[in-house]
Amino acid sequence: MFEKRNQRNRKDLKTFNQNNDNAKQNEDLINFLEHKLEEIEKKLQKCLFVTLIVDIWHSNQLADFIGICASLVDADFTKKLIVIGLKRMPGKHDAKNIKLMIETIVN
Repeated sequence: MFEKRNQRNRKDLKTFNQNNDNAKQNEDLINFLEHKLEEIEKKLQKCLFVTLIVDIWHSNQLADFIGICASLVDADFTKKLIVIGLKRMPGKHDAKNIKLMIETIVN
């Protein structure tokens, strides 16, 4: 599952790099993000328990956001927190829309 998602993320990052003028800065950003994705994948593979934390809020400008974090517990019972994603939350905060946003972020 992680490998398929990482391949998709790397493709998106390379497309971003091709569509921008700051190639060196973009390449550095791509390398940084790829490294972070690998770190997250390693942490997820070593953990015993994963709990997803979902929060919805609005800013002072009345823009709604949804954020998802993963709380991990490894074999040493060390807790780690990883931010999975953050997106604007359009529409109502009903179960159907929340489910759709969670799936969009996680997948």
